Amino acid sequence: MAYVNLKGLTISLHTGSEELVIHLDMHADIRLACANSRKIVVDTIKMFYATRTRDNLPIYGVRQQKLGIYTTQESDVVKGISRIPMNFARLEEEDLVNFENIELRQS
Repeated sequence: MAYVNLKGLTISLHTGSEELVIHLDMHADIRLACANSRKIVVDTIKMFYATRTRDNLPIYGVRQQKLGIYTTQESDVVKGISRIPMNFARLEEEDLVNFENIELRQS
């Protein structure tokens, strides 16, 4: 998986879930259960992506405990379907790159 194929991550906000979906462009998504390590996995992927692209990887938070409905399957890819959550589910507090600060420094 190349970082250029990353389209975002979805995490379950349900207290009993450690699930995570890695959304990929033109490929089936990867759904993981990261017992006690999800935050480390998410932070590592975010940092790597931000370092390579100088941009934020969208992180989405949803209430569902199981993330199957947010996981794009190979059959979905063939049909042009993406199961990435709507933009209102985006967790902007997860962003690493603050574009307002960058613009202020460049002024």
